[in-house]
Amino acid sequence: MAVVTDVGGLEVMISDGPDAVVIWLNGDIDSTTSSTLALALSPLLADEGSSIVLDLAGVGVLDPGRAWVIGEAATLFRERGGDFTVRDPNETVRSVLHAAGMGWLKIVASPSP
Repeated sequence: MAVVTDVGGLEVMISDGPDAVVIWLNGDIDSTTSSTLALALSPLLADEGSSIVLDLAGVGVLDPGRAWVIGEAATLFRERGGDFTVRDPNETVRSVLHAAGMGWLKIVASPSP
């Protein structure tokens, strides 16, 4: 599966990896784009027990008022027996996640080549 969506400046690419569905984001997550992220994640909730990796390496700005979308997605996937990992947020995005009370998220760095 490879789905690419570009709405309001947030590009979302979804693909099946060997161990997880990977969602790459490129752009900013703000009031005009957070619904794009929510819509991209919604169909994946049907796959109970799935593993999701949300790659934030391409996200420049995360609006603190929209960080809840990521936390809610992580909670919903975990409630359905899945795994939700945030990968490669920059320091600014990581700080916003922590300030928004999402320090509990599983955050990892990409493996070195």
